[in-house]
Amino acid sequence: VYAACLEEYERHRMKVNKGVKMALDDVDKNLYVIGDRMRIMQVLMNLLSNAAKFTPSGEIHFGYQLRGNVVQFYVKDTGIGIPANRVAKIFERFGKINNFAQGTGLGLTVSRMLVERMGGRIWVRSGEGIGTTFYFTLPLLS
Repeated sequence: VYAACLEEYERHRMKVNKGVKMALDDVDKNLYVIGDRMRIMQVLMNLLSNAAKFTPSGEIHFGYQLRGNVVQFYVKDTGIGIPANRVAKIFERFGKINNFAQGTGLGLTVSRMLVERMGGRIWVRSGEGIGTTFYFTLPLLS
């Protein structure tokens, strides 16, 4: 898990807007999950790309923590946030928040499908003008 996160950090740290700080938080390097490494990286890539796209200033933090028998990942930004009336539709096909933003509106739909197929779940907490945190869980490899 740590290697996948580190790889995505290296891939995205130069893609953030000028003045935005991206950080891979301090994590337990010895946690392992049940799941496909490439698919986990695809989910992280989708979430980090969105965070970079919608965070004009501030910070993007991501990482993971042990929560019982699952590992909970997070991508937290200080970006523009998601309006309350759009949060429920964010994981639907073409559920874009900003029709003028680049992208197909499929990244979060694909992410949800991948996470659920690996036995996890994905959700979001957001406030307009405050930022957004995406969470997803995957089963712990014990």
